[in-house]
Amino acid sequence: MATDDPPRKREWLTELARHPAVLLILTALLTGLLVPLVTRQWERHDKAVEARRADNARELEVRRAENAKELEVKTALVRQIGVSSARFLAAAETADFVNRPRALDNAYREFEEASFDIGSQLAAYFPSSMLSRRWGDFAYSIRNAYNILVARPGRARNLWLSRLSGYFRVAPINLDGLCFPAENDVHATDLRKLVLRFQEREAVVVASVVEAGFALRTGARPKTSRTTALPPLSKKKYPCTEAFKKK
Repeated sequence: MATDDPPRKREWLTELARHPAVLLILTALLTGLLVPLVTRQWERHDKAVEARRADNARELEVRRAENAKELEVKTALVRQIGVSSARFLAAAETADFVNRPRALDNAYREFEEASFDIGSQLAAYFPSSMLSRRWGDFAYSIRNAYNILVARPGRARNLWLSRLSGYFRVAPINLDGLCFPAENDVHATDLRKLVLRFQEREAVVVASVVEAGFALRTGARPKTSRTTALPPLSKKKYPCTEAFKKK
């Protein structure tokens, strides 16, 4: 009879397990354990999804703000560059140097003041680019143009013409009409050429501003740009002297 005990126990356990009350209790226990566990997992998942959405929304908002700021800065700089250089070049082309040799003084003074402001902004907003150098070379060459136009005609203009031809990378003969007095026709012709070349260089500077990386973007790592180098001199250091010899 002892050997029949285990089968009877198994049958009794089987019957007990099949009892509705036991099934109800087991179901309640499983439900009580599983449902909260699943619920917590879904809650954590929902919170993670919501957090990602919030992060994406904040990142999008930051990018929009950065884009707006970049557009604002670049638009203002392009306008400032265009206005300051256009005023000086227009004044240079229309000035009466015959009767008023210093007619360009006020126009250059205004350009110089604007140039310092532009240079500071370029260094602050685009430190990892070559914009400061390009603008520095441009502004320095405007200064050379001013000097050659107000200097005494002749050999006194050698240095300025040499620097300008070096900046534009053209032979001095292309601009050596600037060596002569303002009443000379060749002077007016080459002055017009000079203005056109400056306008071309200005367009290059403006395009560089538009394409430059903006330092105020999130994660940007500004780098110190190289110091402004003076435009190279022409190989011919005395172009006006040679021009006067040919005349």
